Amino acid sequence: MKKSISQKDQIDNQKVETVTEEFTGKNLTRFGGAGLIRKFFKRHHIHEKIEQEVQIEGRRDCKYSVGSMLVSLLYGMFLGYPRPSQTEVLATDKVFQKIAGLVSFPVQSTISRFLDGLKVVGALPLANWSMCWRKEFFCGWW
Repeated sequence: MKKSISQKDQIDNQKVETVTEEFTGKNLTRFGGAGLIRKFFKRHHIHEKIEQEVQIEGRRDCKYSVGSMLVSLLYGMFLGYPRPSQTEVLATDKVFQKIAGLVSFPVQSTISRFLDGLKVVGALPLANWSMCWRKEFFCGWW
């Protein structure tokens, strides 16, 4: 990657750019593999499918949609940060966000409020989507 990414970039007017993975630089981030996760999510249309199929009733207008929030949680899990309290490093790392194609990453309190707001009725569409997606994904491999 030829362009340097500053930690001080403003996220309000930032546009998501395509980043090419090269493992030859001197200043590698520990989240360099996030670009591969991004390609996986894009190839399988994860964000779009979540937005279409998972509706959570009673949610107010927020900065992060249900799809964005769940994709952020998936990034955390894939990168070894399964607990909301551990994702602070992702929320503050602008290089990771650029590699992952995210304009911003929710802070721990936002993730906790989202999870706290999930009720059984709201979690059922998510569980159904997850089951269908796993079936579709694994049946394609066999």
